[in-house]
Parts: sequence; C-alpha cells; structure tokens
Amino acid sequence: MFGFAPKSVFDRNSSITYLYQLIADMNKLYPDWILRVYHDSTMESELVCSIECTYDHVDFCNASALGRLGSVSSFVPPKIWRFLPAGDDYVDIMVCRDLDSPLTLRELAAVDEWISSGKAWHTMRDHPMHFVAMLGGMWGFRPVLNRTFSKYVLQTILNRSLVTGYNGRGDQGFLLDNIWPHIQNQIIAHDSFLCTEPYSKNSRPWPTRRLPLSNDTNCFVGCSRPCCRPSKYPFGECPTACRPKNHTDWTMC
Repeated sequence: MFGFAPKSVFDRNSSITYLYQLIADMNKLYPDWILRVYHDSTMESELVCSIECTYDHVDFCNASALGRLGSVSSFVPPKIWRFLPAGDDYVDIMVCRDLDSPLTLRELAAVDEWISSGKAWHTMRDHPMHFVAMLGGMWGFRPVLNRTFSKYVLQTILNRSLVTGYNGRGDQGFLLDNIWPHIQNQIIAHDSFLCTEPYSKNSRPWPTRRLPLSNDTNCFVGCSRPCCRPSKYPFGECPTACRPKNHTDWTMC
C-alpha cells in the first residue's frame, strides 16, 4: 500500500476497504497463513495498531524500516516490495497477491495442487489477457525447497542498479528477466486460455471447473474488485487444449 491517490481506485478509503476484504478472505480460505502488508510511511500507526491488535495473522511491514534490511522504499519500486518474502529466511512458503483481488476457492484448489506437486514455484493465468509468464500478483514460491535461490531473489531485489529499472508497472518485467529463466524445471502453471503459448510448457488445467456461462459471473482469479458477482464473463469458452484430459466437456475451464 503506497502513494494513495485521491479519486483513484487506490485512494485511501478504497485501499483500506480492499484490505479488510482481503483479511476476510484470508480468514475463510487461508486461516493458517500470515498476511504481510507492505506499505510506505504514509500509513497511519493508529490504523496499523488497530488491525494488528484485532487480527493476529496480519503483519504490517513499513518499507522505510524493514529491520536488518533498513529502508528499501528509496530504491525498490513499490510494486516489488511484496516480493521480499521470497528472500526471507523465516518464510517457508509465500504467495504474492494484489490488494484488490478477491481470494477464491478456485485459487485455493490450484494452490493446494501446487503444494502437493512438490514444485518450488507456482504461477496462474486465468484470463485471455494474462499473456505474460508471471503476473505480479498471481505467483507463489516455497523458499524452504531452495534457500540458495531464495537468497538470490533477495540479492536481486536489493541490487540498486538493477531494480531501479523496474519502476511503475515493471514488477512483471522483473520476474520475467530475473526469476523466470531460472525456474523452468521447478514450476507449475495453472492456465485456462494460454496453455499453448511458448511460456506455457509447464502449464496444466485448473483443477476446478468454472461456472458455466448461464450463471453469469465475471469471476476469474486475479480479477479486480468489484468482481465475482452477477455479471457477464469477459471472455468465451476456453480452448480444448487447456481443458483437463478427462473433462474435455468443460467449455468453461
């Protein structure tokens, strides 16, 4: 959470509303996980105290004062702060999500399948426009399976001359350039539309079926609130190649 912009989708009030919605989703779907909220120095201490005292599974991390890392806010682009748990010695597993995206049972089923696979890395694509190797808010890593690479991730994030080149929306470029090339044999990707693209060689179908068109919902993993409510899908049927082999009848996969 950073740089609240008046009259934008991430103004202060909207961002705090998204945060409370995310906490509620966490309580339902990830009750044993810890939610880390990376933020800048504009976050009021009263709000931080109120939330942390109410929810024991929520930790706020001020990017201007991160313990032994000190202040990273002066050089690490804000959208990359949330990648820092991948390089934390005390983290065994982490997933990176957007503040304004709901957590869903569909996502949870994919995460559970990833964990069961024994692979260290996970990425998800659930929309025809998710045409990148790794979306900034739809991936996961198990540092406990590769502490050496975890240290590499942290060193790369803290490389001032490198990371400053990924400002603005450069978080996905950072992943593509510095992470993706090294993890091809350690990743699974759940992909509903783009499973035949060059970057999708390790893709697999989603383990759950999307609601059929007649249910009229605009829900997909990674959608921005308000979503997952009655509305038209923003896409059509998924390609046959991206459907489970034993469920090729899943036109909405």
